[in-house]
Amino acid sequence: MLTNLHPPKVIEFALCQITEILKKHIEITSLYYFGMLSSAQGTHNSLNNDASKQQQHYHFYLFLLSKHIPSNSVANLSDIVRQDSGGKYTISLLLYMPKQLIAASDHNKYFFSNNPIRWFG
Repeated sequence: MLTNLHPPKVIEFALCQITEILKKHIEITSLYYFGMLSSAQGTHNSLNNDASKQQQHYHFYLFLLSKHIPSNSVANLSDIVRQDSGGKYTISLLLYMPKQLIAASDHNKYFFSNNPIRWFG
């Protein structure tokens, strides 16, 4: 859901940063964005009625296609995105090779055909 806190330009900027981080570690055939959660943390100093800086955190749900997937890539890439972004971005990642999708049965393709996901690249 888009709100004033999450205009499309903010989401696109974050996705550009995440894409650049991922490109350093895996060859991306396609990258799809299909959801996001966010949270903010802040404190309020009641002595001088001053609010501290809020720290915003974004969690993205991504679907990535790559021709070559090293072992343990999902966990490694998730950790890399978190570390390289200073904890501002985290990801949940579905990672497949194109040939896996081509070979999948119709039943296994249900998720891909019935969920609105947007390509980002």
